[in-house]
Amino acid sequence: MWRESAGLSVHAALLLLLFQGGEAAGESPDAISILWREAEQTIGVAVLLPSTPKLPVFSQSGIGFRPLGRSESSSTQVYLRLYIDEFSKYPRALTTAVNLEWVAFVKGLTVLNSPRAAAYLRHYAAGSMAPAGGMVYDVQQGAFDEIYVRWALHHEFFHFIDDHLNHGVEDRAWARLNPKDFRYTGVDAPFSGDLDHPRTGVITTYSMKSMWEDRAELFAALFVENTQTRLRQIADADPVVRRKIRYLARNLRRIDPSINEQYFRKKLGENWLRLTRGE
Repeated sequence: MWRESAGLSVHAALLLLLFQGGEAAGESPDAISILWREAEQTIGVAVLLPSTPKLPVFSQSGIGFRPLGRSESSSTQVYLRLYIDEFSKYPRALTTAVNLEWVAFVKGLTVLNSPRAAAYLRHYAAGSMAPAGGMVYDVQQGAFDEIYVRWALHHEFFHFIDDHLNHGVEDRAWARLNPKDFRYTGVDAPFSGDLDHPRTGVITTYSMKSMWEDRAELFAALFVENTQTRLRQIADADPVVRRKIRYLARNLRRIDPSINEQYFRKKLGENWLRLTRGE
């Protein structure tokens, strides 16, 4: 239900405060408000454009950001459009099952004083231990690199999925999929836009940092259309990557049974079935 205030939606009224003075037609508060509303109605998750550097979490320790302003109106629209596009690929039951409550768009995002393109904040529900909370995306970092934005959206969301499945604990079954001599490096690596496949079992250099980043990178590659051809090439030649794709598919189906063969056929094409079915 959308509440109206003096003939102006609540979203538009807030955006007038954030973007007051914007003159270009494509950068008006109303244009962003329309996308904001579409995002919430399409994805079913609250969208936040905070007007103060605070988020609805129990603890925001180590997380810093600044509210968006007029100069970020174009990049905000870019991010909202891509968010709608990419998150529409998920069944709504998936975001509901992992208790994703909100997604926030900000600028100047930092984690422990280090600039970040995205971050996720969660707590665990009593009893089920399912993660609740939300994700934060910085519209300034990579907002005009479309592939990077799409990648970041999926990568960060998978950390939420991973918490739902493993509660932050190492997944020994995943570790056993790697070659016996494989060790994660713990080292960061920049996003290159390519799947460089540095060694057997991992698709990017950043995948080698940890098992959590390894899974998130593979998940993003499954859903970003620009990387699917390259991922298919890697998987055809790398049996460890194939096993990891099947493992992810099985675990996604554990959360939401609708993520089945029909889902993968529709989203990823016929060629993906043998990878996800274990043939």
